Amino acid sequence: MRLLAAGCRAAVVLSWASRSVVVRHCASSSSGILDFSGRMSPVGKVPSYPTTFSVTEMVPAEDAATTAAELEADRAAREDAYSVGRAAQSACQDALTAMHYGLKEAAAAKLGEAESALKAREEARPHVVGCREGNLNQVSESYLRAKAFAHFLETGQVLSRAAAGSDFDDEEYLSGVIGACQELAHYSLRRATALDIDSVRMCRDFIADVKTELLGFDFRNGPLRRKFDGVKYAQRRCEDMLYELSFSAGADAAAVEPPAKRARTGDEGEAEGDAESTSVLDKVEWATLRDNYANYDKKREMVIKDCRDVQKAAKQAIFAAHRRDLNKSDRLIADAISGSRRIYDTYIEGSPSLRYGSFSNALEELAEAELFAYWLKAVAAGSSDLVMHRSDIAGGLLTANEYLGAVSDWSGEVGRIGVEAATKREHTLVRACLEAAFAAHAMLASIGLTGKAAKKVDAAERNLRKLETIEYDLAVRANQKGPTLNDVDPGANGKDDAED
Repeated sequence: MRLLAAGCRAAVVLSWASRSVVVRHCASSSSGILDFSGRMSPVGKVPSYPTTFSVTEMVPAEDAATTAAELEADRAAREDAYSVGRAAQSACQDALTAMHYGLKEAAAAKLGEAESALKAREEARPHVVGCREGNLNQVSESYLRAKAFAHFLETGQVLSRAAAGSDFDDEEYLSGVIGACQELAHYSLRRATALDIDSVRMCRDFIADVKTELLGFDFRNGPLRRKFDGVKYAQRRCEDMLYELSFSAGADAAAVEPPAKRARTGDEGEAEGDAESTSVLDKVEWATLRDNYANYDKKREMVIKDCRDVQKAAKQAIFAAHRRDLNKSDRLIADAISGSRRIYDTYIEGSPSLRYGSFSNALEELAEAELFAYWLKAVAAGSSDLVMHRSDIAGGLLTANEYLGAVSDWSGEVGRIGVEAATKREHTLVRACLEAAFAAHAMLASIGLTGKAAKKVDAAERNLRKLETIEYDLAVRANQKGPTLNDVDPGANGKDDAED
């Protein structure tokens, strides 16, 4: 039983089981009774609805819509590429299996299926050199691998670059020939089982000639370099099998003798001529491939070098903006824009595959600097136009993904301004930072990014949550301002320390 008088400060609870009286203190309220646990008995109460910001759509709506449309188109094209790629890849694998087990007609049929699928895709959506969608780059390499293996079985020669077709890039061709060397190592095992020394020797010579030409390439660290490293193991495997076959009954020693050793037994000039005539590949064609690769790599190095200057200027522009030296920030941004435009006109426009990596990162950094400096000026001027249009950023060179990355990184710079403003108790500026972070996160979250791009949404959300926490701290500690350095008396501290 509970007895409570209206407006009393205590409630008397009679416990019949223990024959005791317990007094519980509670507070009276006009809308209910708050007991000792702090819980309010609800009497017609509902929670307050969150308040909205004064600016809810800071990022231009047309930019968000255009970016979302571009990403959706890319996603659809990528899904279609994966669909084509899966069918072609399966056909290539079936063709290789059929060739290894002597099913010539089945192999030709499967290779034709893969060729038709890739050709139809290329006609419908021609690719840019070095820029294939989805997994079509790997599928193209698998097709050329199977085609080069089939060509070897028919002719004993390396598939020429011209025979590979113009639909494929040089690197895809090189990867296909290197892959064929791996297939020959497997093929040699089955022919060695049948004691077919001539076929194993032809495989060894094929791989040795390819390896000799590949040694002339200055491969950078990457997939092609790792694939090349496997060629010497394939050659060693064939040589080991030839050595073991030399012990078999009736083996011809001349058939397993290394070609370099046989060349040394005659005149050197004649040996070099014989090597040219017996090579399984076109050395002139491979020299052209080597020169093309060297020229491309030289351009790549120049892009990386020049992009360092663009990225450095963009970072320094951000630092200058944090110091409120906006004039210097504008000069640095102008330099970065000029440098990025020069790089694009000189290298990227003719070789779009050079865009990925250094140039893309430099553009993203530049866009972040422009967004940040523009926002600072707009906030200081009290303008409602707080975010630049995408077409005006980085000389109009931004792709959709680069733009989204810049927006996410811009929210991080805004968060740093929010921390600085909080230390000065500038509530209005903190709220402006929170609104900007909210707008950036809302735009990124509305697009529905996936994969690596989703990390940009997570970063923007972390920046938003940090600013919410900062605003909370300012709200609950509005009347509890901590001491500053000016409030501290060094002498007094010294005296206290001495007394302690």
